[in-house]
Amino acid sequence: MTDSGGWKVGTTAATPQVTPVSVGASWRLAGPIVTSLLALGLYSSLNRPLLYDEFVYFMAGPLTFAEVLTVIHETTTNVNQGVTGAYLFSDWLLLQIFGASDVALRLPSLLFGSVFLVYSLTFLRQRGMGYVALTMFPVFMLTQELVMHYVGEARTYLPLAAATIGLLTYYCAPDDFRRGSWGRLIGWSAVLTGVLFHPYIALYWPAVLVFAFSFFQQGRSWRKLASFANPALVITGIVVYVVIASLTWIRGRANADVDPFNFLPGPLPLEIMVQKFYAFTSTLPAAISLIAVIGSIALTLAGHPQGLRGGLHELAVKLRAPTALFIVAFALAVVVSLSSIAADFWIFPRQWIASTALSAVAIFWAGYALAAAAGTNSPMQGRISGALLIAAVLGSAAGVASTQVQQLIDWHSRPAQAAPDREQLKMLLDEELPLTDDQWMPFAQVNIDSGGSVWPEFRSYYLETDWSTFFLQD
Repeated sequence: MTDSGGWKVGTTAATPQVTPVSVGASWRLAGPIVTSLLALGLYSSLNRPLLYDEFVYFMAGPLTFAEVLTVIHETTTNVNQGVTGAYLFSDWLLLQIFGASDVALRLPSLLFGSVFLVYSLTFLRQRGMGYVALTMFPVFMLTQELVMHYVGEARTYLPLAAATIGLLTYYCAPDDFRRGSWGRLIGWSAVLTGVLFHPYIALYWPAVLVFAFSFFQQGRSWRKLASFANPALVITGIVVYVVIASLTWIRGRANADVDPFNFLPGPLPLEIMVQKFYAFTSTLPAAISLIAVIGSIALTLAGHPQGLRGGLHELAVKLRAPTALFIVAFALAVVVSLSSIAADFWIFPRQWIASTALSAVAIFWAGYALAAAAGTNSPMQGRISGALLIAAVLGSAAGVASTQVQQLIDWHSRPAQAAPDREQLKMLLDEELPLTDDQWMPFAQVNIDSGGSVWPEFRSYYLETDWSTFFLQD
């Protein structure tokens, strides 16, 4: 069949094969662009006060180029453990250009959030989705707070999510797309982003590769897998990953005495699932979603040309790949959690961000597959199924959007921090007594609220602290 977006979709017993046939009118991109901007704007955290981990990055602002490299080398085994330092360096560079600004501090996450949406929409387009479905995807992402929250936070998580979806898009694409300029750009940018910004890419890259090879390639052999992986891409990625790791996070970690499960209110598997469906867990969204899913399945089975058995077979075929991707995402979240336990570190839901990004794409893909299966009987049944699923997404997204709007309003009306002022900071530093983070943070907030360059007094935060004594405890 051919959808209204101008892409021909043929199905086989294994998985959809997507072939571009013509480019639709450019105005059709307006829908996905508008909803993407809406999603990014709602999660931008504009004018929100600094969080502790953002404050740690902000304090590198007044350092010189040589000093920031030294700080990255010295702190990626303690206070900034488990990261490569690339995000801190990006923030340092932006603070040099734009001065003390929360927008500059969070800009890398906002940019990678945009990249994440572009990668995701490209992947879904390759699965045969038209522009109505693509327009709905950023709306659906409003419900995926674990991913979208970090669009507006200066943390190193969004680059990992973007890189993971970029790799999924690249490896699941048809060969002619991968050989084209856009395909090569996605592949190389995803790999370099992943290896530069986050160690967890070493888990997600091979998992995504094996998934794509299993579902989107004919024939199975080690030689074909090696060719499919793109040896030049793999070798470059591994070399960069190993070099950066040897200079930063792999050299050690902070001393700690913590309970890894301290921040998890429930059993690990349950918490992972809750994060994926959190916006759908309240009564009304859950009821609407249940009706939409059951209704779509019923529309597929009712009046199927090959009877009940044929309808079930069609559902199984169309849902096989997205279900497998969801299972892969869940398994990877468990592995990430186990790595935290092994490292004597807390398990935080944010560590699952790349898994949640994968499962979000899988869930949306499965929804489209349900509507497509219902449309096998008649176009009208497909439209009804699609309308039910859209209603489920809108019902959940509306509540999230309302909350985000209220937060933005509250942060916008937040008065600038009037005290303490810079002179007080100078007086404290003149006393030559070490300041705690709780003492430093109000001064950092005042600097951001007042603008201008990052205060040079903050240099002592990194340069006059012995980070080797850094210790984590509950």
